[in-house]
Amino acid sequence: MSTYALRFVGQEGLSNRLSDFDLNQFFQLTEADIKAVGAQFRSDHRASAALMVLYLRAVGRPLDGATVLPRNLLRYAGETFRTAAPTIASLRSIYQRSQTLYKHQLWAKKHLGLKDLDEQSEAQLVALLMLQAAEASHADDLATAACHWLYEHRILIPGPRRVQDWARAAFAATEAEILQTISKAVPPATLNSCRESAYRLRADGSATHLEWLKTPSRRHGPTSLAEVLEKIRYLKGLTAHEWPLDSIAIPKQRAYAQQMQARRPAKSKEIKDTTQTIELVCFLRMTLLELTDLAIQQGSRRSQKLFRDAAQKAQTSRGRSESATRQQALKAREVLRDETKTWRVRCLEADQLLSDLLDTPQGSFLSHVRRALAADQQRVKAFLGGLEGLEFDGQADDAGFARWTAWRDLQGMKATELPPDFRVPEVGAAWHDLVHDANPKNGLQAFAACTMMSLRKSLRSGKVWIDHSLSFRQRDQMLISPQEWARERDAYIAMLGLPRTADEFIEPAWTI
Repeated sequence: MSTYALRFVGQEGLSNRLSDFDLNQFFQLTEADIKAVGAQFRSDHRASAALMVLYLRAVGRPLDGATVLPRNLLRYAGETFRTAAPTIASLRSIYQRSQTLYKHQLWAKKHLGLKDLDEQSEAQLVALLMLQAAEASHADDLATAACHWLYEHRILIPGPRRVQDWARAAFAATEAEILQTISKAVPPATLNSCRESAYRLRADGSATHLEWLKTPSRRHGPTSLAEVLEKIRYLKGLTAHEWPLDSIAIPKQRAYAQQMQARRPAKSKEIKDTTQTIELVCFLRMTLLELTDLAIQQGSRRSQKLFRDAAQKAQTSRGRSESATRQQALKAREVLRDETKTWRVRCLEADQLLSDLLDTPQGSFLSHVRRALAADQQRVKAFLGGLEGLEFDGQADDAGFARWTAWRDLQGMKATELPPDFRVPEVGAAWHDLVHDANPKNGLQAFAACTMMSLRKSLRSGKVWIDHSLSFRQRDQMLISPQEWARERDAYIAMLGLPRTADEFIEPAWTI
């Protein structure tokens, strides 16, 4: 069921006024309700009993004598049973006797088919909250989830304090596990070094490293990309990319990181050490993952811009070529019309002019774009050089990853041209002639351009990935592990409110 449809569930009270939509959608008596109330209660108690049914059905908790109800809801109950609209005072006067209150609550519970929470259901609920606590950002989210679970299983929701105790216990247990995971993943010396570095001023004295990391990226461009890559290098210098924190759910890490993000560094230093440790480690790790995604996205935009610039140059060159072609054709026509020369001489000269025109290979528009991109050596090399610190990994048989690996080897050799003995990976028919040019320097430039375009394509297809990333990780890392799925399958299905088999899920569709 959608969260919107459950927004009244578990509440301790209602607002002073309901919207007409909410009143018509969630607080309406059925014909069966009206008949049951009329048969069970005398006229002066029917409106209050009906309000008990409406409140219990929408909220999941019984109405008590002190609860304040919206006026339009009170008016609706009075009009339904053709009595004076009850008021808060009248409800309190009716329920001054606890026996009357309990009688109405018990009848409403039986009428709606609700049951009390037993030990078995409580154990299932606690297990579910422990599972959800692995990703919940706050204990209040768990309390809301508990109320929704009880409501969907037609179990009377107990008092707020009991629900909060379940939520806090699950949240605290998960936080203790997270702290234990961090203690194993990050050595104490590394943690102290990270804490000291994060609160230390940068070399230019403008801000602390923590404030610098919190600063959002500016407009897309080479300068912005360079700043993002500088932050990534700083975080990798703290070994944040080596911390094995995969057992901590990404939503959980993001929740702790956001708490650190929203707080001033001076205030973060004042919180207790255990909480500060969790928040700082999650902030550094999540910042690295998000910045890596940002660097790849900005790099993709940068490569697109280089390609567009190359296409613009190719278009300009193509226009010049067409103009030159027209001039050559005009010369051939003038020669043919020159009556001062014999026909033989005119034909030979025109044939020479047209041969020079037609024998020159024109090539497709994309071939001109690739040639222009290969000629843009400085910007292409700078772009690839900035990505070297990201440590890409990929499938061994992927062409883009093979070209990236070869290009890094060439940079390690400080090559200014393709060495004769260097084994160049397969680049395809489109790039073959440019890469294997007679001039090895031109071949290296073309290979760099080919690598840039291939790497972008492989990243988008998922054949090349980077471990310290959110969106560009290996596909298997984004899924639930087979071991966890086998262990927690039933709990995940119950949490989503889905049937255990696909046949049960699609059966209602076949009956329509």
